[in-house]
Amino acid sequence: MLKVTEEIGELAGSLAKNKREDTIDAIGDSFVTLIILSAQLGLDPAECLQQAYNEISDRKGETINGVFVKS
Repeated sequence: MLKVTEEIGELAGSLAKNKREDTIDAIGDSFVTLIILSAQLGLDPAECLQQAYNEISDRKGETINGVFVKS
């Protein structure tokens, strides 16, 4: 989990500095560390993603200033 947090921190930094290539790298690294964490916990990352998608797929609302606001 510590490595996931580290990579997400790097993502935040690259976004704040508007560094596209660093952002791409940080997103990829974040995915990789989440996949590793899920394996360590005995979870299937695809199943985790599907469950999260199922929870939000029917939500209604709109994006205001980059933030999704549920109806």
